[in-house]
Amino acid sequence: MLRRVLLFLAGGLLLSVPATAQSSTASVDDLDALVGRWMDLRAAIADETRAWQARKEQWEEEIRLLEAEKKKLSDELKASSQSASSAEKDRSAILARKEAMETVRGDLAPLFDRAEAHLRNWESLIPVPLSKGMAKGLATLPATREEAEKQTLAERAPRIAALYAQIESLHGDYHAAQEILNTGADQRRQVDVLYLGLARGFAVSTDDLWAAVGTPTDNGWLWTAKPAIAPAVREAVDVLNRRKTVRLVELPLQVVEKSGESSKAVEVKP
Repeated sequence: MLRRVLLFLAGGLLLSVPATAQSSTASVDDLDALVGRWMDLRAAIADETRAWQARKEQWEEEIRLLEAEKKKLSDELKASSQSASSAEKDRSAILARKEAMETVRGDLAPLFDRAEAHLRNWESLIPVPLSKGMAKGLATLPATREEAEKQTLAERAPRIAALYAQIESLHGDYHAAQEILNTGADQRRQVDVLYLGLARGFAVSTDDLWAAVGTPTDNGWLWTAKPAIAPAVREAVDVLNRRKTVRLVELPLQVVEKSGESSKAVEVKP
């Protein structure tokens, strides 16, 4: 937990201060201001987390209630078919219950469709090294209406809940991985990558001469070359991998360019 707090604090502090304004002789007032901004950032993150948890709990409660209602209707339908004294009465009751179940299914299916479509959008946002535990679940998501109708609601519900739980777990932790990035001009590099949840990534080459900042986009992760931060990224990776003791490491959560400078953005390609 201490390691997470220090890494996050370092990122928040560097986000708040442009590169041209950093100084080794920061005053106490400057530090107070930075701490205040860091606290604001922590509060914003906490609000986002609470909102996400509230939505997740609401969806899970809706699924649970609808599944319970479906089971209740199914049990009632079975009981009525066995105990009815009149064949016509049995037939009428069965038809009525069947219609009720179809109504419940019709109400539940669109909810599942939206959840699955949302999960498919996450596929490109989850880095390959972090997606191994989710690959099977994502691969079995129905891609069309016809495929969805071939799967029962009982099959779809637990898979949706499990995938959302895995995404939440990835988003709330730090991750170290190794990848091969296409850095442009047909050049590929093997890099060590530090992911801050699923919001930001930092890559550093094995020779510590090249580094980049990664951000998720609709088309996958986009990496902006920043060789100057290579030593800091390497140190952060070593701390996360416990090759170095816990320490303060400054990492840019926002890429700030100096006047006249430019960064090269490259998209990750396996």
